[in-house]
Amino acid sequence: MSEAILENKTKQKITRPPKYCVVMFNDNLTTQEFVVDVIIKYYNKTEAEAEILMNQIHVEGKAIVGKGYDLDIAKTKVKKTTIYAQSKNFPLKAEVQTQEGES
Repeated sequence: MSEAILENKTKQKITRPPKYCVVMFNDNLTTQEFVVDVIIKYYNKTEAEAEILMNQIHVEGKAIVGKGYDLDIAKTKVKKTTIYAQSKNFPLKAEVQTQEGES
């Protein structure tokens, strides 16, 4: 009987929780310098990486600025980004999205 329970437990597939990313969107009011500052400050990017991401946001309308986060971490980063932007009177928008391609 105990062998059947043990065998049953070993056959269970362990699924990892999904990972999330933060996407930042372009707008006509937030300065490019501020976007770079936010990306460096909250998403741990170098200045060069932040400038590349800012340019992608500007040209393509959006960019993934951070990925591989648990849901709570991603939500916290978006909230901090939003509060900081509002404190500087910028309408910068960021949102949490499910990360594609994770298993």
